[in-house]
Amino acid sequence: VFFAEKSTEISTMTVLRLDDNEKGINVLKEHGFEVVEDFK
Repeated sequence: VFFAEKSTEISTMTVLRLDDNEKGINVLKEHGFEVVEDFK
C-alpha cells in the first residue's frame, strides 16, 4: 500500500491511498507529490 501526500500553501495535506500501481505513482511524482510506502 502506498500513500501520496502533497503540502499546499495553506499547510494542508492531501493524502491519497493508492493501489500498487507504478503508472499512478509516477504520475503523482510528476505532479509534485511525495510518494511514500506504508509498512503497517
